[in-house]
Amino acid sequence: MSEIRKMDFENRRYKQKGRMCYNTKNYDNPFFEKKTKFNQQAFFSLKVKIILFLILAVISLFIWFFVYSSFFQITKVIVEGEGRMDPKSVEEVIWSSLENKFFVLLPSDNYFLFSTSALRRRLESEFKLDYLEVKKQFRDTLIVTYKEKEYAYIWEEDTFFYYLDKNGLIVGEVPVEEMNVQKYPIISNNSSQKRNGDQTSVDLEYAEYAKVLFDKLKGDEKYVVEKFFVDDQKYRLKMKLYGGPLVYFNIQNEPSAQLQKLFVVIDEKLKDFYTNLEYIDLSIGDSVYYK
Repeated sequence: MSEIRKMDFENRRYKQKGRMCYNTKNYDNPFFEKKTKFNQQAFFSLKVKIILFLILAVISLFIWFFVYSSFFQITKVIVEGEGRMDPKSVEEVIWSSLENKFFVLLPSDNYFLFSTSALRRRLESEFKLDYLEVKKQFRDTLIVTYKEKEYAYIWEEDTFFYYLDKNGLIVGEVPVEEMNVQKYPIISNNSSQKRNGDQTSVDLEYAEYAKVLFDKLKGDEKYVVEKFFVDDQKYRLKMKLYGGPLVYFNIQNEPSAQLQKLFVVIDEKLKDFYTNLEYIDLSIGDSVYYK
């Protein structure tokens, strides 16, 4: 009985899907090649690599064309300026900026990479300009338009002479050979307020008032202005005449009216004696004081 059960058990071991399996060993026929399965994963991996390679190639070509090729290289510089300085000095600064490189590898003369704002900051730091425009013209041209600051006054302080613009900004030192040219009013600062960098500390009202007096007396052979003086006396401006006295003005009063007082007192009272005076004071109301 036990032997019959053992045989049934052995028979069930060899049944597969309702069929009797007579042998569990597999034999390969050498005359028939076994079909290999299609490796879909490897195929798609190769396809991705090719696509990535093509994308990188297109990007590299794009970068080369727009960054490194000479097609977008700035090769023309146009400088249009007004003022005393030679435009070539501005051109030299521009070409120097174009020759620099960003992070060693990137060309700064590329149309797309060149920074007009950086060039603007550099030009403004090296030159005294009232107006500056920097623009790129597609695809290889840079245009710079400027207007140099105009001289309005000569400012004397601590034995140095400086040109000032209309805003009281120091533009530069006055060359010795230009000191005798009566083109701008010379204002000597005798006050305790000294310049702060390129900016004068004295109220610009004094300089503007001096220029009005200077322009009104320009060309008058009798009243030739030597220079003006500013001190710590509020609202007082001193004017020195060549071969004559100091004249005190009040900058709160109308300059023409004070000049008229000066002409009247000299022509009608002092005559030629005024050249021997130390000062004539017009700054106090309608009165005139002299010594």
